[in-house]
Amino acid sequence: MPILNRRKEVREDILNRVPVNIFASVVDFKDGYLLTQPLYYVARHKGVQRKIKDLNEFLYRSGKHDADNKTVDWFHTCGKGVIYVEPNDDPEVPFKAYALDPRSAFVVYSLKPGNKPVMAVNFVVADGKARFDVFTEDKVFHLSGVSTGKMISYEASHDFLATASTLDSVEPNVLGKIPIIEYRYNSVNMAAPEPAISLIDEISNIYSNACDGVEQFIQSIAIAVNCEFPEDTTITDIRKAGMIALRSIGENKA
Repeated sequence: MPILNRRKEVREDILNRVPVNIFASVVDFKDGYLLTQPLYYVARHKGVQRKIKDLNEFLYRSGKHDADNKTVDWFHTCGKGVIYVEPNDDPEVPFKAYALDPRSAFVVYSLKPGNKPVMAVNFVVADGKARFDVFTEDKVFHLSGVSTGKMISYEASHDFLATASTLDSVEPNVLGKIPIIEYRYNSVNMAAPEPAISLIDEISNIYSNACDGVEQFIQSIAIAVNCEFPEDTTITDIRKAGMIALRSIGENKA
């Protein structure tokens, strides 16, 4: 955030950096606007209404509404949300749905027209070691590797860069489909507040200046005109005291 690097040339001793988190406010507004109620399926054909009702009931039992909430929050925040679906042994809940972190889960698409998904990857990094799950329509590959770098942000770093080096196991994909689905907020993966980032930065600057103005008024500078100070008083001492010393020189009044 640019406001965290703010500098001042005048009264630099009074320097407020106030990051106004409008970004989060925009995301919360978008989430609330879209998710007024849990997502569910509908059908125009009356002959499948019963099946659609059963499907929506399964979705509710699987906790997909919670996964939807997290996915929508992700794609408003960073432009992309990712959901993972897997079969479940419980006949009352035949599948489970989870929201994945889009910084470490992604789908690879064909370059041919239509951009069909060809595989999906999800990985986690812990203690410098990485574990990868790679899904195609017919197989699931489990690989291991190491962290190869960090994604750096302000005062934080995250292990979201890793390289796979060893194929641990391969198993059939019982779904016959790639179980990771990407949802994009727009075609360029731009977050909801991103078009207004410059304005958000300027609002933070305005709030910071306002705080400076109040503090500077409270700590108003005292002006000493033709005053005598102890011999060991330096300009730095006068400045730290919040004062300005002025002297008259001849006919030139201070």
